[in-house]
Amino acid sequence: MHEFSTVKNIVERVVEVAEKEGAKEILQIEVGVGEFTLLEIEQMKFWLEMMLNSTEIGKSAKIVIHQIDGIIQCGDCRYKGGLKTTELNHLFPILRCPECKGYNLKIIEGDDCLIKSMEIEN
Repeated sequence: MHEFSTVKNIVERVVEVAEKEGAKEILQIEVGVGEFTLLEIEQMKFWLEMMLNSTEIGKSAKIVIHQIDGIIQCGDCRYKGGLKTTELNHLFPILRCPECKGYNLKIIEGDDCLIKSMEIEN
């Protein structure tokens, strides 16, 4: 359910910036969702549509969401690259190096949720 609070923050920021820029309408927003955020893209899109529809300035905005692939680096074997999680522990993924199976990992990319762009009409 953390999609709701994340989207609420996105919508507040997008509307704030659009109004500051004197926009009549938000035409499109593009959001990047990192693989390791555990945010569900379909839920994000649902809440973005619902929340933007409740604003006058964003009610017809097109929503584009892209997944940002995760990249990790292993502190043991120095592997750097993608990661697929297959193990779950109480619904949380267990992250292990695909090369050495170690747990000494650093997330390099894919743990952010970003407003990548916004298109407005003045």
